[in-house]
Parts: sequence; structure tokens; C-alpha cells
Amino acid sequence: MPTTISDLSNSESEFLICRESHKWEVKTDYDITLGTRKTIVQFTRMWVCERCKTEKHITVDATDFTVVKRRMVYPDGYLLEKGHGRVLVADVRRAQMEALGYKTKGRKRGRT
Repeated sequence: MPTTISDLSNSESEFLICRESHKWEVKTDYDITLGTRKTIVQFTRMWVCERCKTEKHITVDATDFTVVKRRMVYPDGYLLEKGHGRVLVADVRRAQMEALGYKTKGRKRGRT
């Protein structure tokens, strides 16, 4: 289980940028599951964010080519502690400006 942070203000700058948009790079070719007669049952592909090292794993059913499983693996210090709810992009942008030393107006939008 990765370590968590208590607030976005404790987040590393790469993590704040990635909360707005990851920079994905294909890490592996297809991991293929074969059935009888060597027909493809499903396949999985993994991407890694070049900045924050988050991994994204997508598994696709080879019958109709729909996604059957998604899994994200986050590095230590990326995730907020339980109870914070979903992080809004507006709050990420605010944290980015505050990390650069700027004062911001208004209220935080997400749940805290």
C-alpha cells in the first residue's frame, strides 16, 4: 500500500501536474492470454507516466474488444488520505499556484 498525503499542499510538483494530465508512455507490449487453439481470450497493456511513474493497466476482452478491467498503481505520496473524496482539477490548479508562492482567492471546491 503506497504512502498517502494529508493535503494537496504536501504533494510533489510532478504529482500536481499529473493530477491535471499524465504523460503516458507505453511500457510493455501486449500481455496476451490464450485459450484453446491459441486464440486470444484477452490482452493487457501497461502505460507508465514519464513524470510521476503512475502505472495504468488496461485489460481488453478479445471477443468484442471492450475494456474488462482497469487498474492504476500510484507511487508513494501521490494519493490523498482516505476521506478526502474526489480531487477536483480546480483544486489542483490552486495548489499548483500556491506551490509557486502565489496567494489565491476564493474557496477550495472539493471536499476536505
